[in-house]
Amino acid sequence: MDRVRAPSWAGCHSTDLERFVNDSVASGQNESATQVARRALPLLEARDQARRKLQWDVHARFTQLARGEGRGYDSASGPELTHRVKLRAGTARADRRNSAIARLDRLA
Repeated sequence: MDRVRAPSWAGCHSTDLERFVNDSVASGQNESATQVARRALPLLEARDQARRKLQWDVHARFTQLARGEGRGYDSASGPELTHRVKLRAGTARADRRNSAIARLDRLA
């Protein structure tokens, strides 16, 4: 079985990223660059999964519109839609933040 090697910064062009990792290790937040990567990967996966779901949802909605299943909005119903979208976005953002914090707490 192949072992996962510690990250190599040799090919990395982001000095900010390297500085972030080094500072995280130096401050004691993480024991090594490998631990930083292990903690970051679940967060990246969650972000990618959310992006895939959004892409699927957008595609599904456009397909519905193409079948004539869309709803029309006017000056009376538009503000209500705007309110619902903003409310849902705020709730989703809080859920993601709380989920990320819980994952980091489990890793600590």
